[in-house]
Amino acid sequence: MRASIERAGYRAVLAVPLLTRNGPIGALGLGARKGRRFGRDEIALARTFADLAAVALDNAQLAERLEGRLERLQALTRLNRVITSSLAMDEVLREIARAAAALIRGAIASFALVDEAARTIELRAWSDEAVGRGFPRRTLRFGQGILGWIAERRESVSVDDAQADPRFVGSAWLATHGFTSYIGVPVMLEGRLLAILSLNGRTAFALSAEDHDLLDALVGQAAVAIRNARLYDEAERGRREAEVLAEVGRAITASLDVREILDLITERACTLLDAQRSAVALVPHPEQPGTVELFVASRGLSERFRELRPAHPRDGTTIAAITECRPVWSADLLNDPAFDLTPATRALVEAEGYRAVLSVPLMVGARPIGALVTHRDDVGPFTERRAGG
Repeated sequence: MRASIERAGYRAVLAVPLLTRNGPIGALGLGARKGRRFGRDEIALARTFADLAAVALDNAQLAERLEGRLERLQALTRLNRVITSSLAMDEVLREIARAAAALIRGAIASFALVDEAARTIELRAWSDEAVGRGFPRRTLRFGQGILGWIAERRESVSVDDAQADPRFVGSAWLATHGFTSYIGVPVMLEGRLLAILSLNGRTAFALSAEDHDLLDALVGQAAVAIRNARLYDEAERGRREAEVLAEVGRAITASLDVREILDLITERACTLLDAQRSAVALVPHPEQPGTVELFVASRGLSERFRELRPAHPRDGTTIAAITECRPVWSADLLNDPAFDLTPATRALVEAEGYRAVLSVPLMVGARPIGALVTHRDDVGPFTERRAGG
């Protein structure tokens, strides 16, 4: 302080506190280059200016707080409008993530849907899609990463140094964006875990009681929105499935051309399961359940794919589904520890470009005669309903 006064050349200094109803917020300082005493009138005048400055600063701080509260309330109001006007899941999730980022300033928010039956977690929306686009894992299983930790325990978690926490996946992504702090909140409704809200920050979060109340309100709205969107999706899916099954049924009764029917089935399977590729595999020798002829019909797959021959029961989902007489799927076949792909199978999967696979056995009574197989280019789970479970 002495050095600052000497540099400014002041000899006499008067400091008057800036007082508000909540206590002192600063001081008004006056300096003179010649040494002297400040008179009573000068001190009174300085106090008057200090009081005016204190009122102005107090009003500015109040306006800033009210503006922040208004922005937060507006974010919740916008979210409520989306919930009541839209049943599209992705739109709802994006708006929830943006509202969360607006409520907790400085945070990047993301939303992950949870499938409790399949025990999988799928990241679906970010408040800033450009940031989320580089995240290395879109699908996780319970127990994997911090999201898997939250899903297993159904508990909120707050972490000040995410880069040093072994529960997190994507440490390089965290470092790239400078994220250190993290808050994760499970979204629950009627005892069911529907989703997980995540907040990533570059400084430690210091949430006030008001912040927690607003976050709780948002999570409550999110739970209702997700439930409604899922009900709508299920109703729409049921309608589409009924239409497709009726179409395939008509084709079976109207045609004896097996190739034509199988081509229609593979095409419609892609439509219903949001898949880019589909195929039908047959067992040429039912008395030898380990033999599979791939593939008699396909959509979106190369001719070379027909040469694929699994070497053992864990060399992909198709041979596993036929051997076990049940639907078998993988969210990421190339990295799924449940399967042991031979080099030939792995090379072919990489060349075709798909990652997620669902194989459903074709059964005649208790005997498998083949499998219907669908492939997706993106990593992600198949629900029990879609797998026919």
